[in-house]
Formats: sequence, C-alpha cells, structure tokens
Amino acid sequence: MMSDPDAGSYIVQGFRDHSEGSWRWAHDHPVLRFTLPPAGPLKFSISFTLPEGTFHETGPVTLALSINGHLLERLSCGHAGDYQVIRPVPDAYLNKPGVNLVSIDPDKTATPEKLGFVLLTAGFVE
Repeated sequence: MMSDPDAGSYIVQGFRDHSEGSWRWAHDHPVLRFTLPPAGPLKFSISFTLPEGTFHETGPVTLALSINGHLLERLSCGHAGDYQVIRPVPDAYLNKPGVNLVSIDPDKTATPEKLGFVLLTAGFVE
C-alpha cells in the first residue's frame, strides 16, 4: 500500500509526508482512511516493522488498533522485526458502504521524531 502512487489518499495523519519506497514511518497517532463497499464479513490486515534502532530505545511496544473509535486489539510486540496481523472486524465497527478510520497507536515512540513503527501494508480483506 505505501508504494501505491495513491498512498497519500489513505493517510489522515501521523505519517511522514513522503514514502521511503514501499514503506512509511508512522509517528505517535497514525490514522488511515478506507472507503468500503457494502461487502460481506471483513478482516483487517496490517504488515509493519519495528526497526532495531528504534526498538533499542523503546523496548517492547504495544499498538492499539482501533476502527472508527472501536478498539479491535492491542498488539504486543516484544521484539524488533516484521509483524503481520489479520483480524476479523465486527460489522458493527464498520461503515459499509462508507469511510472508515483506522488508528494504530503505539504506546511508546522513539525520540526526537516520535517514530513508532514502519508501515508496509494495511487494508481490509474478505
């Protein structure tokens, strides 16, 4: 997703202004926007990295994953490296059809830039 030429249209706030290729740095309160059709049951999928350099400063990190203000899950990340998570989303959390906001809030960030994690991909899947 972050390598998509239209990646900026998904970003509401909390990410670096430019992509570093196929990924993008997230800060302390990143929010993404997705427009969903009236589809059947959906899952939320996210792939991200906790780089060794920032992990050395923050230690284990917990990401609070919320959809339209509803907490979907707290993801405990106990090591630097790559993570991929796919979780079912209750229909009551979603605006179908419509715009949906996803926030991915780290409990700790690395200073001075408040770097949280590196987003590779995020989106809804059936």
